[in-house]
Amino acid sequence: MIRDAYPIPFRLAAMFNRHPIIALLSIAILVALGVWKYYEPARLAQERDKQLLLTSDAGAVDRTVTVWGDDWLGYMIFKSRAMQEALRKHRIGIRYVQVPDFRERVRGIAEGKCDFIAITADSYIANGKEFDYPGVILFLIDESFGGDAIIGGHSVPNLDALNSDKLKGALVGNSPSEFLLKSSMAHFRLEKLQPRIKSFRRDKAEDAYADLASGKADFAVLWEPFASRALRDIPGTRRLLDTSHARGLVLDVTVASRSVMLREPVVADHVTRAYFTALHYYLNNPNEMRALAEAYSGQPAATVDPMLAGVRFISLDENRGDWFGIASTGAARITESMQAIADILVRAGDFPADPIAANPYSLLNSRVLAGMVTVPGLEQVRLSRQQAHFATLSESEWKALPVTGTLLDDPINFSTGQADLDEDSQALLREAARRLVYYPAQRVMVTAQVSPGSDGEQDRLLSQARADAVRTFLINTGVHASRVFADGRGSTGLPERLPGESDAAWKRRCRHARIYLLEPEAKSGGSSITVNALHRDGEAKP
Repeated sequence: MIRDAYPIPFRLAAMFNRHPIIALLSIAILVALGVWKYYEPARLAQERDKQLLLTSDAGAVDRTVTVWGDDWLGYMIFKSRAMQEALRKHRIGIRYVQVPDFRERVRGIAEGKCDFIAITADSYIANGKEFDYPGVILFLIDESFGGDAIIGGHSVPNLDALNSDKLKGALVGNSPSEFLLKSSMAHFRLEKLQPRIKSFRRDKAEDAYADLASGKADFAVLWEPFASRALRDIPGTRRLLDTSHARGLVLDVTVASRSVMLREPVVADHVTRAYFTALHYYLNNPNEMRALAEAYSGQPAATVDPMLAGVRFISLDENRGDWFGIASTGAARITESMQAIADILVRAGDFPADPIAANPYSLLNSRVLAGMVTVPGLEQVRLSRQQAHFATLSESEWKALPVTGTLLDDPINFSTGQADLDEDSQALLREAARRLVYYPAQRVMVTAQVSPGSDGEQDRLLSQARADAVRTFLINTGVHASRVFADGRGSTGLPERLPGESDAAWKRRCRHARIYLLEPEAKSGGSSITVNALHRDGEAKP
């Protein structure tokens, strides 16, 4: 009892005096236990990652397929244990290799170094031409859904403001971020950006973010988590556009080498079935999906959540029905997207002519998906996908919506005193309606003006009739009525007369209609520009 009352240091000292070797061994054991306990969380996390991510298949398979991709979160299914186990049932292994360079990935399937690649559709179209398109697209992996965003600084309130030869930008070169900017250039007529794209390129997303934060760049195109971080931490920044608004353009696809499709078509079948078996399992188990994302990225949950929110995985049913048009009488949506991508690359100056020669079907193989009517072990996706819904707004609510950008600023010609659209104007509006497909969450406002007459109220009524004519035309092409608003502005906000311009020429320019894309809802803070603001002080352009 008296000995037990002594402090531990005294007891250790006594032990050292009597049994020095035993004392040293005891201390070593205690230290080892402490170290083991300290590193236990990391060890458990490592063990969890081993269970979630693929491991060696040596000795258990007859064929190992090689997939080249990068660290994009959308590609994590290829590294999942669920896909590995689905393939192992057919004695097939899978090896996923990160090859950041898009061109090298395409070269890989051209030279037989890999069997499949995960790549964005625009990157395959852009880089595949050099290698005579050595693979075919089997299925879509995901669609960027806000994962890439154009972030404007305090001097860039909307997309129209980007059409300047003075602004400085920052983005990762030859990436989905660059293609998002190129698509905006093509759709919003940002011609002054085209010759300056090369000067915007950075090697890493961290560099683009740092330039925006330091003021070296007026805007940046960033992916998650950098986009959310910029909006949170850099004062005066705003999201001008992201891929949740620009749909059907930034797509990730799985490309199989033509050699595999020719010599080993059954391997392509098994890989596709295993992929969707794993994907559907994770879609139905979001907690496991999140855990897989943490293991794949090495990032904590707080960082992974916005990254996952920026990826919209595309299920088997969506691939078959919505995108490839299997068992459908309509055109395959993927062909429309691929042709639109090719057109954007031409307009951006990447190619002198259409690289796919108006034949996107030459880059597709729908046979595998067509044969997947039933897949043993495949779960049906239980979680619903929300579709854009446009509630009815009052006139004041419409006019409070911030402008995303000007979709159409070409002259919409009307005869004097008339509201009928001529054939040239109808062609322009049909093209504008086609571009609207890629911005399904944005609202649309049509404005119209007339040359000044003797009666201001009659001017307003005529301009409203012209705006209504444009709105009706858009609705007849399939735009939802609640999505588009017509605003006749009479003879207000007219363009200034140019030096030496005749009265007749100026009045022709006054008879004008424009189409704006608007944000889905008004924003607080007063930092955004509305259509009303654009039409003040005479010229309706920022």
